[in-house]
Amino acid sequence: MFLQMGFMRRFDAGYASAKKQIEEGRIGMPLVFKSTSRDPFRPSLEYANPKSSGGMLLDMGIHDFDLARWFMGDVRTVSTIGATIAYPELATVGDIDNAVASLTFASGKLGVVDLSRSGIYGYDISTEILGLEGTLKIGYLRETPVMLLTKNSVAHDTVPYFMERFRDAYTTQLQNFAQNVQQERPAPITIEDGMEALRIGVAATARMRPAVRSWCRRSRPEITIGRNRRDRKVTTASSSRTSRLARPAVVGTAFRPAVERVPHDVPGYLRRDPVEARHSFRVPRWSSRGRALHLRAEQRRRRAAPRLSAQGRQPIW
Repeated sequence: MFLQMGFMRRFDAGYASAKKQIEEGRIGMPLVFKSTSRDPFRPSLEYANPKSSGGMLLDMGIHDFDLARWFMGDVRTVSTIGATIAYPELATVGDIDNAVASLTFASGKLGVVDLSRSGIYGYDISTEILGLEGTLKIGYLRETPVMLLTKNSVAHDTVPYFMERFRDAYTTQLQNFAQNVQQERPAPITIEDGMEALRIGVAATARMRPAVRSWCRRSRPEITIGRNRRDRKVTTASSSRTSRLARPAVVGTAFRPAVERVPHDVPGYLRRDPVEARHSFRVPRWSSRGRALHLRAEQRRRRAAPRLSAQGRQPIW
């Protein structure tokens, strides 16, 4: 049985040339990987539903995650922030329309993946790789080599969608697949590559952090992506404890937010009650939970306040 993964971007002329130049040392050691994928419109709600598409980070980002590994090596950690800010209707099916994923590679190098379903100007696919001795930029936005220059503007068309952008890459990929089968050559893109890209996408989805109000401080550790049981652990930012998990894809239960405890020297009404401060979460006073904590603190202060004796001389505790 012969299996070859269908990551067509590796067969795009621009990406293939960039890979060759990196291997030849044209930009020195790669340091930072930056990739952008922007769709010109949102898909249907039925397709966007994570139950069918896997969510935007998997549906759109898996090609970027594969490129990240192809250019920079294995990914060690991933941290994601995402939101539904362009198409509110996507929230009804549990999907987002914009996200940014930060990657840390096993070599210590850095990466960023920018995903959006609201690139209304056209299908925008681009990648930049910063090296010690230069930078490579891959991608284009203009579909036809024609520009219109007038007195007040300079204009050109844009790439409509992925069929036009990667038309030649799909053809090259199919030709390569047929030649590998006929000549019994090993597949250049194995199922291991597909599993690793999927692993990053699943971890990025589980690690996605929505925007929160400034008063709610959340400590969210990074997810460590490991191939073996020894590497599958997560260390939180506020604790040195590690948690392990049986599943290989999402490493650790780090996507459950840890809410910061209030220290003894916090300002405001909690400072007057160190007992309450020790056991309270940092919540706004105007919220329902804040009012309940404030009332409890007031009751404790009244019970702890000194009562004067009948003569008004000695306080009675």
